[in-house]
Amino acid sequence: SYFGFSTFSGDAYFRDSTFNGDVYFGFSTFNRNTSFIDSQFSGDTSFNNASIDKNVLYVGEESVFSGTLDLNRSNIENIETYIRWNNIGHLAFNIRIYNIFFDNYKKWRLFEDYSNCYYTFRTELLSREPMGLKKILDYFQWILNGFGMKPIFPIIWSIGIILIAGAIFYITNGIQRSNEKNTPNIVYIPGYQIPRKPLKDRISHIISQKRTISFGESMLFSATYFSSGANSIISTTPIDLSPIGISRYIAVLERLLGWFFFALFLAALGNTAIR
Repeated sequence: SYFGFSTFSGDAYFRDSTFNGDVYFGFSTFNRNTSFIDSQFSGDTSFNNASIDKNVLYVGEESVFSGTLDLNRSNIENIETYIRWNNIGHLAFNIRIYNIFFDNYKKWRLFEDYSNCYYTFRTELLSREPMGLKKILDYFQWILNGFGMKPIFPIIWSIGIILIAGAIFYITNGIQRSNEKNTPNIVYIPGYQIPRKPLKDRISHIISQKRTISFGESMLFSATYFSSGANSIISTTPIDLSPIGISRYIAVLERLLGWFFFALFLAALGNTAIR
């Protein structure tokens, strides 16, 4: 539907209307009350350079813009009541328009919509940033906790780290029970060097060696070590198991990562649930 360069001198009510295909209101002027409450737009919708009475776009909770909604260079300064963010296929990027949506969602206390809108805004902004240190840091902020808006991201990272570290503990036999003796009797002979086995033989030996710790115990050890980095109240390291060899360094790193991702989780949770 094409309404470009049109002038609506009287009231323009499009309430509960259904528009199939793209709709263009670009450069149009609405001189009186204008309503798009609960209207359905199946294609792209453009209000580019449109002028609307009172600078207010009247929509509703059931309004749907399945394609791209373009409000760039329009005189819109406010939205009544609101459009659920999931009902917008894509919002044409404009910082001023995004700020209008931020204010609108905060006004109606729609914090989930605000979080999703802000996350989309930051990803759009990231794609437009020139390559540099700031963009690299923003990439890390994006993948680690979704710009502080996705608490699920640190949880996914945490699960992945626990699984990887647990698998390493099990494959390398890097955990022993506290009552086991790990150090064999070694006789030192001056000048003698232990022949270094090929990498293939060493890997085969690691895989085939007898294990005293089950796979489940390795995962439990990994999970408790990871969570102990966040808070000793939540979890403490098992006293009957201890890492040996290179697993000692992995366990220390895992504890530090546990603290790090717990902090990221709390930051994201505070931005979304506790507002």
